[in-house]
Amino acid sequence: MSKLIIGRFLARHLDPESKSRSQFAPRRASVTDARIRLGLREEHIIADDALGPVVASDDDSHLMTIAPTGAGKGRDVIIPNLLSYEGSVVVLDPKGENYDVTHAHRRDALGHEIVLLDPFGASNGSRADRGALNPFDVFAELGRDNEDAEEPEDFGRLLSDLLMGGEKSTVEPFWDEMAQLLIAGLTTHLITAEAEAEPTGASSLTLQKLRSRLFQSDLVMYLAEALDNDRDGRMPAGTRQEFQMLLGVDQQKTFPSIVVTAAQQLAPFSSRRTVEATDRTSFPLAHLVDPDRRISIYVVVPPHKLRTHQRLLRAWIGCLLYYVMNSRTINQSRLLFLIDEAAQLGRFSLLQDAITLLRGYGLRTWTFWQDLAQLTSIYRGVGETMINNSGVLQVFSPANFGAAAELSRRLGVNVGELLQLSPGEQVVAFKSEQPTRIQRFNHLTDPVLREWAAPNPRHH
Repeated sequence: MSKLIIGRFLARHLDPESKSRSQFAPRRASVTDARIRLGLREEHIIADDALGPVVASDDDSHLMTIAPTGAGKGRDVIIPNLLSYEGSVVVLDPKGENYDVTHAHRRDALGHEIVLLDPFGASNGSRADRGALNPFDVFAELGRDNEDAEEPEDFGRLLSDLLMGGEKSTVEPFWDEMAQLLIAGLTTHLITAEAEAEPTGASSLTLQKLRSRLFQSDLVMYLAEALDNDRDGRMPAGTRQEFQMLLGVDQQKTFPSIVVTAAQQLAPFSSRRTVEATDRTSFPLAHLVDPDRRISIYVVVPPHKLRTHQRLLRAWIGCLLYYVMNSRTINQSRLLFLIDEAAQLGRFSLLQDAITLLRGYGLRTWTFWQDLAQLTSIYRGVGETMINNSGVLQVFSPANFGAAAELSRRLGVNVGELLQLSPGEQVVAFKSEQPTRIQRFNHLTDPVLREWAAPNPRHH
């Protein structure tokens, strides 16, 4: 299926004032019956040969799911779509369960190339199955394909923003800002210097090399010599200014503190496992935007490491978004970024831009949040805009009255109706349409999805 499945339908609309329960419509009810009962636009209800009439999204809009922890979003949303969606995907898979249950079907039935980025072995994949992604390769690949690609200093600023972790200190933002300047300047200088040494475009840069350069004992001397040796003016003007600013601070007290702050941002890339997972790229990046290719990339970092290795996730997801956004090829098959636990990425400017500005660039995002407060607190000032730019807002039963009240205001439905949603129900609001209560998919009980899914090793 080239569409994203949302669920099945119930017998009626949600009535903002109603307190009564809905009854499920027959599973094999006709598409016409579904359209009449729900009042949804024709394109939202699809007659699928395998799954029957389904409520689906088939345009280029983004999707957003609000579901508390343990509500079943993996079982009822993520896994059903990974089993049915034919387009390429990048999926943030904290537990590795999505990979374990769906990768064989995507490989064998849907013909996908499978990439597993799982440095800590959280999934059931073998060590030989684990791939790697070097963010520096993204910049090199864009440069090979497009002479007008962004400059090294643009990538340096991007990488420093990704490694910052999404939030600057509100008490002493100076240290974060100066650390960003240092990382951005070093990144740009490394890329520029390598381009002069390797004019063929081959890249050997890695995050570990960036970290090693940061920790060299004569870093101040390195910055000064880089400025002195730039007699032909090849160093980007922004990098020159960054180095000059860094050399202008107190070298005994201030500069070491800046280096320590920058080191914290590069800390996740010091272990053997993360070095192995970022020192190369194990798959052709061009397959992400090639309309004749299908690729599924599973990014797996276990829940207990999401906070400590947030910067690894940001580097991987961010560089993949950056690559697609800057590619001259628009993937007509709609590459899907399926981002579970999106809050763990922190404030993420690339994701914000993708949702609010970049509809129609050949990519879609489907983000998952525990409640509206989580989203709006992270994306202060733009959270509402991100919601408004999502073509589908999917809601499971809220965890409490406060969360339900926020959703009630957003959806315009009764608080009690939201709190009374059963474990198999959801509320879906398509853009500019009335919210509707529909049945969820459950890959454990649906006979078709159950056949497509592999056993979950954690439940056997």
